[in-house]
Amino acid sequence: MANMTNATFHTAEVDQDPKESIFELKDGDGLPFPWKQFKGLVGLPGIPNMVQRMQNLTHFVAREDDIWICGYRKCGNHWVWEIASMIIKGKAETIAEPKEDYFIEHEDLPFFDSKPSPRVMNTHLTSDWIPKDVFIKKNKIILVIRNPKDAYVSLYYHMLGLKKKNYEGTWNGFFELIPQLIKYDQCYDSWLAYYKVFWEYAKQHTDTVLVVKYEDMLKDPVNHVRKIANFLRKPIDQVLCEAIAEQCSFENMKRNKQTHREAGPEGERNTKPELKKWRDTAFGMYRKEYNMADMLVLTGLNDLEKDTKDSIFEMIDGHGLPFLWKQFEGLVGLPAIPNMVQRMRNLPNFVAREEDIWVFSFPKCGTHWIWEVASMVINGKAETIPVPKEDYFVEHEDLASLDSKPFPRVLNTHLPLEWIPKDVFTKKNKIILVIRNPKDAYVSLYYHMSGMKRKNYEGTWNGFFELIPQLMEYEKCYDNWMYYYKAFWEYAKQHTDTVLALKYEEMLKDPVGHVRKIAEFLGKPIDQKLCEAIAEKCSFDHMKKAKQTSRVAGPEGEKHAKPEEKVWRDAAHGMYRKGKVGDWKNHFTVAQNERFDALYQEQMKGSDLTVAFEID
Repeated sequence: MANMTNATFHTAEVDQDPKESIFELKDGDGLPFPWKQFKGLVGLPGIPNMVQRMQNLTHFVAREDDIWICGYRKCGNHWVWEIASMIIKGKAETIAEPKEDYFIEHEDLPFFDSKPSPRVMNTHLTSDWIPKDVFIKKNKIILVIRNPKDAYVSLYYHMLGLKKKNYEGTWNGFFELIPQLIKYDQCYDSWLAYYKVFWEYAKQHTDTVLVVKYEDMLKDPVNHVRKIANFLRKPIDQVLCEAIAEQCSFENMKRNKQTHREAGPEGERNTKPELKKWRDTAFGMYRKEYNMADMLVLTGLNDLEKDTKDSIFEMIDGHGLPFLWKQFEGLVGLPAIPNMVQRMRNLPNFVAREEDIWVFSFPKCGTHWIWEVASMVINGKAETIPVPKEDYFVEHEDLASLDSKPFPRVLNTHLPLEWIPKDVFTKKNKIILVIRNPKDAYVSLYYHMSGMKRKNYEGTWNGFFELIPQLMEYEKCYDNWMYYYKAFWEYAKQHTDTVLALKYEEMLKDPVGHVRKIAEFLGKPIDQKLCEAIAEKCSFDHMKKAKQTSRVAGPEGEKHAKPEEKVWRDAAHGMYRKGKVGDWKNHFTVAQNERFDALYQEQMKGSDLTVAFEID
């Protein structure tokens, strides 16, 4: 057996369970993962005196008004326990005690006896192992079901994040534990073993068991609060239903960061704050209800993700929703795509070519537009470019891919000035700097982020807005408009031979004149007819109607393009939304506008850059 010092939950001084209660499997990377076992039930939590508690459970005395929340791990037990507790109390107020104080695997019988009625108990034990008195007294049971794939992914992060577990395996390694566990007829950590038994019981006892499905609750939380209240015979009005649903929303429960008591030795009643329980980089008890595709991309669960977990940079929006980026050597707010940090690390090795052309801009400031214009000018044709702009986007592509592009390359990036590869300046590449007013840029960025399937962000504009001042607190930030343009504007003024600065709002007024200006800057003079043809082909309406393919940044070597509809949610605007000037006025509240103006004035102090927030 592997050395258990760094593997188990417990210490020998406090654990009175026999050594043979230890049940250990090896993950896919050979790391030991310990549980406990009791009378054929394997996969029990490896906490002190777990076996002692299991032996004592037969003596548990239920009360007729006990309520039980049952469900496999990471399937929403906390959520439903909070809802049921608030319904019983008749108030939409966070419960002062942690759920763990009513969790039968963690507590001793005398402790439960001390709890006032009605008790809202909870457990992950299957119906075979729940104390018989629960069924004799016909206690009300709410069975919570969540799909097993999301449950196992969430369980992985739970185990990875707990300090006491001390497990540092990868998702790929952890995954290999699942088929091992499924082989056992009775297994605490087998989703299939759990629900196969409980589902049959629930169907036969609809008078005492209410089945709720996690995914259905996410769609309609208010009606599920009402359903639970009716089942518990505690009917409540619509106002309280809505208040409880809001108070028990994922965002609120995560933001509250309630204390959670670690299962300790018998009689130990101390509560440990959230930060003491979880590792520094852990998500904690509440991560996010990501869909599977999103998690594969954003959190590096796919085989080809090489960035480390500490590259993840998370903020909470104004409504408590987590928003993920990556970070690299002090630069925060980088796109949360696979191998972003690896690409950043390799960028100093980028070899520029003397005829390279660059389109630089903050996100959502017209990069696609100018890239198309410049590409058509270089090709001498008003024809849509067959490859997507993303294939020439340095944040998304590996050096080998960029090296394979034919001459001349029209490259593009949103990287701030100091992060551009030095060889670009050494070779005196031509740079087109595109500037758009920050208010419209941030509104467009909000729709971009909320529309992408892989981002899985469902926040409102008001929630997203609160991320902006947070981002501005960082000295170096990929998603800080002011940090980006303050530096680039000064550079552009000093290098007019290699940098052409264009303003989005002025281009909208005179697109043909700006096509000509770009052509002259690139040393590719073109006639009036072609200028007009390119301006028309690259008009916002034409580009939106064309619905070009947009490639999602994929793993290294993945070169296929994904059609527009595969990248964006069904109701999303896609890459092209409105392209207008002044749409920010339909989103910014008066208070938001005043806050933003103050931040803008402070951060742009000393700069003579001017932008138009509206045009005639």
